[in-house]
Amino acid sequence: MVPGLILAAIAGLVAIIIWQRYRRLARERFVRDYPLPRGLYDKLRKRRPELETKDCALIARGLRQFFLAYLQSGRKFVSMPSQAVDDLWHEF
Repeated sequence: MVPGLILAAIAGLVAIIIWQRYRRLARERFVRDYPLPRGLYDKLRKRRPELETKDCALIARGLRQFFLAYLQSGRKFVSMPSQAVDDLWHEF
């Protein structure tokens, strides 16, 4: 009886670890694949008129990196990589 309980506990622990990893990977995939809302770059350009489309794309990449860093940190404090990324976050 005791060996069966130990085996069940180990199997349960392994299942929990696998489930947590699956959820984290699904969240990472969501951050990477999420389509940004239409007009987001336009809103950012209203705040920062000096930006071109390629600059906005780079800033969006920085925002995705921020989200991934936050996810990897275990929900601890993570600083924004730049003021421009912070501006995009507020427009988002």
